[in-house]
Amino acid sequence: MIIQRRTFLALYEKIEAKLQELSPPIYIRRADGRQDTVSLGTVWNPWEDADANHAACVILRALERDGYLPEGQNFQFGRFLYNKYHELQKNPGAQQVMVRDEEYVQLLCKYLGCNSLEDFVRKCEKEEVLRWPPEWMPQNGDGFTYYIGTYFSFRSYRVNKFLLGIRPIKEHGAPVDCWVWGFHTNEQMHDAGFTPDEPVNSPVLKGDAVVLGRYLHVRVNADPAEAREVAYPLQMNLIGICEDVMGRFSLTQSVIPCTLQTVSLFGYLIALEAYLLRCTTEEARALKADPVTYRSPHLGVAAITQEQERCLHLYYMLQRRNFRVKLAPNVFRLRDLEYRGNRVLRYANMLAGTYRVWNLGLKRGVVIQSKLVISEETPFRALFYPYLPQETVHFEDLEEQLAVMTLSHEVRPHHLSFTTYARSRLTLVSMAIFDIQEMGSRGWAEGMFISTGYDSKGIVGGYAVMCRVKKGEACEPRRMEREEAERYAQDLGIADMYKGLRQLWKRKLWKPKTNTRLGCYGVLRRPDSGAILTVFRTEGPYSGALDLPGGLVEFGETPEMALRRLFERETGLRVRDIQLLGNESHQQIWRRKDGIEENMHHIGLIYQVAVDDWEGDLPFPYLHWTGAGTPAAQLSPFAARVLYGPVASE
Repeated sequence: MIIQRRTFLALYEKIEAKLQELSPPIYIRRADGRQDTVSLGTVWNPWEDADANHAACVILRALERDGYLPEGQNFQFGRFLYNKYHELQKNPGAQQVMVRDEEYVQLLCKYLGCNSLEDFVRKCEKEEVLRWPPEWMPQNGDGFTYYIGTYFSFRSYRVNKFLLGIRPIKEHGAPVDCWVWGFHTNEQMHDAGFTPDEPVNSPVLKGDAVVLGRYLHVRVNADPAEAREVAYPLQMNLIGICEDVMGRFSLTQSVIPCTLQTVSLFGYLIALEAYLLRCTTEEARALKADPVTYRSPHLGVAAITQEQERCLHLYYMLQRRNFRVKLAPNVFRLRDLEYRGNRVLRYANMLAGTYRVWNLGLKRGVVIQSKLVISEETPFRALFYPYLPQETVHFEDLEEQLAVMTLSHEVRPHHLSFTTYARSRLTLVSMAIFDIQEMGSRGWAEGMFISTGYDSKGIVGGYAVMCRVKKGEACEPRRMEREEAERYAQDLGIADMYKGLRQLWKRKLWKPKTNTRLGCYGVLRRPDSGAILTVFRTEGPYSGALDLPGGLVEFGETPEMALRRLFERETGLRVRDIQLLGNESHQQIWRRKDGIEENMHHIGLIYQVAVDDWEGDLPFPYLHWTGAGTPAAQLSPFAARVLYGPVASE
């Protein structure tokens, strides 16, 4: 059974109020708002302490007295109330409560004098327990309920607003009149800027709204006479979801998450997420009549605090357009958007600022400095200013480009990607990815940058660094001389920019490489002790271990040819005869010299080797006779299996 959050909290508060009316009263929450487990009776045993004066016993005795359950039945009401209430406090974004035993809920409703949960909900609705305060209702006689809709506009790169007016909905499924103003404005049709006090020219889209189940459906159209500049009829569809109890919608909730679909004045389809914020009649009039209020980045709803407004702006910019963060869907109260330990504000506050973006172009062979600005104020815009060779580039709208951020922990943890677009037609211009895991501590991050190119050289890109600009420093897009670039790199402790491209490409941006290796290895035993000849490896997957002489089979070789070649090269001993002993396999992840992590599946063919006689010491200092007393941890997997058998520890 699933109960809406507000329904359970209303149930909890009603029980709390009834317990406080007893003599002596029972208080199940302390002055600090936390639950009192003793008063709730969370550890109560009904068979041993049935006369105790706490919530669990009082509720059970009342239900037994009224004949709702057999005498002596064990229902732990105190533990149930504590667990469900505590679950909601730990998860402020949760809008539902899962109840496995429906009988608990029904019995608590009977304790409150209701026959069922449905009866309890109807009673609360009449008492307006589940409604918002009266000041949210229309304050004059025009008969409309007003919402200010907010959404993030990718084209204007800001949080925009519109106004929605709906007639009171008295019956589910019955359409009522509604209208939308302020979404389509003539500002979208012209490139010229608008002064804050210039009148807003927007058609009014009229239609109807209907509530079906938990959903508000709005469908509006523009009168062609009011949208003369548009060659096609304007229309909008909006679907809002409610949090109200028992799957029914109420226009008294203050925040309605919704999806919005329409056609822009340029003729392309728009589908986006929006929020409807309940406002007063005066606030609705101010939005429509005052151009300054309409164009202001602030929402214009007095009941929304500055912190909640900031969180809503971040939600649009980071969740849907910039950073990918995981928040509970369908947030009905803006305080649930606040950053209680999540990544929303942490990354926004950490990254806000101005950055130099240095990239080494493969074709030009020089370092180019561009500028990236991530704003910390509403609406958290990011703009990119590239270096443009004036003699070859003649497009003014490329000088300032929109930068859209993405941060996805599912693809690659702690990697920030951004793409830039020319403003005129939202044309993709460049892309970049940076490892920002240590950005906060060192002030710079390295990554890759690629651009469609601004001249005849075509696509350019390569190793890149984004570095925070210190206060008071100048940062203009330009071409950097090699000596200057190396000086910056040395001051910041960055590896040589001209050597870093291939290393970064392989080390950071790709997934671990998988590889199957086939090798041949020889076992030469010392006649007097039975020890085997081993090679101390200083590189490769078994670096620092004693390994069997041998190596990988090259293209075109037979295993026997490869073993003779490798054994003689590593030991200096001439192989006279070989005999196959068997094969072994081993799997491990290791980091190669070039920085790539390789998931290696190593298959080894093990041969018994006989060599020509020799006198004196072993030919090379890295050769050792290794006996059974050597710890397995000092041996390669194949050497350990030869000495100790296939079950030896690796």
